[in-house]
Amino acid sequence: MDKETIITAQTALATLGFRLSLSGVLDDQTALAIKDFQGSVLLEPSGQLDRATMEAIKLLDNAWEGKDLPRENADDLKQV
Repeated sequence: MDKETIITAQTALATLGFRLSLSGVLDDQTALAIKDFQGSVLLEPSGQLDRATMEAIKLLDNAWEGKDLPRENADDLKQV
């Protein structure tokens, strides 16, 4: 995984209240934050930055910052 993706995830997780350093390295602290995040959003808590986890991080980070949801996600939420 590239450093930019890891920093993006670390920054978003920090914004959401998870404690970790913004190192750009998928270290133990980051893996623990990812695992805690995954458990909080009902994903399998693997500690891995997989596609589903990254999508959930981006979605919640955008919501936290008041950004619009991507169009396909907004349509899905209307059906609920």
